[in-house]
Amino acid sequence: GKSGRAMFNTIKNNGIVTQSSSLSSKDFNPNAWLSYETSLRTGLPQLLEPVTEIYDDGTSVLITRVTYPIKRNNEIIGVVGLDLDLSYIQDMVSSNRVTKRSSPMLISNTGHFLQLDNKSLLFKNHADVNASMENIQGVMKAIRSGQEITLYTPSVILKEEALRTYAPVKLEGIGAP
Repeated sequence: GKSGRAMFNTIKNNGIVTQSSSLSSKDFNPNAWLSYETSLRTGLPQLLEPVTEIYDDGTSVLITRVTYPIKRNNEIIGVVGLDLDLSYIQDMVSSNRVTKRSSPMLISNTGHFLQLDNKSLLFKNHADVNASMENIQGVMKAIRSGQEITLYTPSVILKEEALRTYAPVKLEGIGAP
């Protein structure tokens, strides 16, 4: 109906649909719908902060949600969303080394580590972990705003100056949180 909510869930793994279901608003926690409200309210697509999702089979994966408003005659009539499993991107980041001493990372827009060599730091905030790093606030500002920044800073691991480059992963037409 005009005011109803429905969710259709299909999980495709290696080209095979492994799970498919549908839920209506009466079956679903109302707080789960909050992630769609920004696109509904603003009329803009959104890329939301990654979260850990646990599937029915117990598999835990890192996902991000993309929401996009559905418009008819410039009126927003709904929102569609897609949860993206970030496993492929995590694997790509971890295997993409410029040198043997490189340490590639994936950092969310809010500065949380999503992929890095030191697994004990996953989901911790870059600014908290590197509070003593010179210009950490400038780095965090660049991360939040989707800007590239390159600087030399001391490396705790290498025990010498290290070149650090932070570059955004951009999805055309999608705004950051």
